[in-house]
Amino acid sequence: MVMLDDQARVVLSERAFSENEPLSIATGIAIDSVLGLLEEAKDPEPPILKYDIFLVHIRTIYRNLIGSVPTELRNKLTPLALAEVMSTEMRVIETLISEATEGRCEIRFYHCNYSSIMNDFSRSLPKIPTTPGQKASTALEFSTYQALKEDIVSKPPIDYWNRKFPEIGGRGIVLTHYPVDLLNRYRFESLHLLESHTGAIKPPALWNTKLREGWGLEQLPFDRMTLQMFGDNIQFSPMNKKIRMTLFNIAVKKKWNHATTKDYVIHCVTEHRDPALEVLVKDLYRK
Repeated sequence: MVMLDDQARVVLSERAFSENEPLSIATGIAIDSVLGLLEEAKDPEPPILKYDIFLVHIRTIYRNLIGSVPTELRNKLTPLALAEVMSTEMRVIETLISEATEGRCEIRFYHCNYSSIMNDFSRSLPKIPTTPGQKASTALEFSTYQALKEDIVSKPPIDYWNRKFPEIGGRGIVLTHYPVDLLNRYRFESLHLLESHTGAIKPPALWNTKLREGWGLEQLPFDRMTLQMFGDNIQFSPMNKKIRMTLFNIAVKKKWNHATTKDYVIHCVTEHRDPALEVLVKDLYRK
C-alpha cells in the first residue's frame, strides 16, 4: 500500500493547479475570487472583507481535487494520498483567508453526511450510484473522508454535521457544490454562495441557477420544494416533466421570482385547481 500511496502522491503533484495559489484549479479560482485576485474583479477591496464567516465544504475540496487529475489517472489515487492533499489545501485556504482579513473572518471547514436526506425529503427522487464506476468513485470518496478524519493529524478542525447547520449568525459565505446546503440560509444573518470553477459570488436571488437546468428557471424561488421538484446535479433527480412544466407555467402566469414565498406558491397552486399538484407541493414543503 505504501508504494500505491507514493504513486498516487506523484499523480496528485502533477494535477492542474491554480495560477496564483498551490490549490487545485477549481478551488484556487474560488479562493482567488474572494481575495479579489481575478482579472475581472471590480471591487477595490477583497470581497472576503464583507463577511464574518467563511464555510468550506470538504466534499467540494475533494470534488475539485479529483477534477484536477486527468480521468485516465484517477484509478491510481488512494484515500491516504487524497486526504493528505486535502489537508494541505485546507491549511493553504486557512492561511490565505486569515492573512487577507487579519483574522477578522472566521473560517470553518465542515462535512455533511446527509444520512437523513431520505427522511427529510421523503417525496424526492434521490440520485444513487448505480454503475460499477459510480460505486467505485463513491467508495474512494468515503474512504478518503475516513482517512482524513482518522489518519491525518495536522489538518485544520472539521465540523461534522448531518444536513442542517447549527445556528451560526453573522454574514456568511459558503463554498459548496451541494445546493441542499443553501437551505440553511436562515441560520445566518445573510448567506452568499461562492462557486468553484467560476469564482462567482451569488446572493440568494441567483440561487435558482443551482436547480437542474436552472439557467432557464429565473421565475422560481430556490427552496426545498423547487429543489426536490426540479432536481439538481448532485442529490435530487427531477420529477416528471409534465408536473414541472405545470408548476413553471403557474410561476410565469403569477409572476413569481426569487423572493416568492412558500405561502404565495401554495396559494397559486391551490387556485390552479389541480388537487394532485396541490398535495405534492404541500408535501414537498413539509420538513
